[in-house]
Amino acid sequence: MGPQPALSFNSLDGIAIGPDGALYVSDTKGYTDITTGVTVNEQRIRKISTTGVVSTLAGGPGGYADGVGSAARFQSPEGLAVDAHGTIYVAEHGGARIRKITSDGQVSTLAGTGNLGYKDGPASTAQFFRPAGIAVDTFGNVFVAEYGNHCIRKITPAGEVSTLAGTRQIGHTDGPLQTAVFDQPTALAIGKDGVLYVSEYHGNVIRTISAE
Repeated sequence: MGPQPALSFNSLDGIAIGPDGALYVSDTKGYTDITTGVTVNEQRIRKISTTGVVSTLAGGPGGYADGVGSAARFQSPEGLAVDAHGTIYVAEHGGARIRKITSDGQVSTLAGTGNLGYKDGPASTAQFFRPAGIAVDTFGNVFVAEYGNHCIRKITPAGEVSTLAGTRQIGHTDGPLQTAVFDQPTALAIGKDGVLYVSEYHGNVIRTISAE
């Protein structure tokens, strides 16, 4: 890897900024070396330093594997979030998992079995369906915008997965968390006051979820 403009990207999805000012992006179809014109179709989490140097933090050929750096494998990584300690959280759209990357490139599975579905409970048995957006609050809670299940999920630091909002029906209904209805939520952001902002792909609206 090297500084811009030696490299380009191919099909970027998620982007997040770390506490050190570095940018992280999910590159779901690899990159193109401008000098050779060769496109490498690999699924990686890339890092852009504050001085413009591009590197691969984790990932390689598509698949599933935890591990360090290039030994890790992803399946269509999309949304990214970074906490105050520099830990990166990845919504793996194709892999139906939530992955975690430490600042030194150690990748692990935070939640999800890899099977498309819907199941709350312990992170190791929880199931997701097309997770897309992701955000993390100052308490270490991770929130997931679930495109396929039309709801917002929550993962606590203790590893419990629950449904924060949404009924899994498709539509648009504001109101209490238990009765609110979403239409393909895809992106999340969280304010300093703990308010969640939800972008709906098919609903064509921006929703807010007040802090608990």
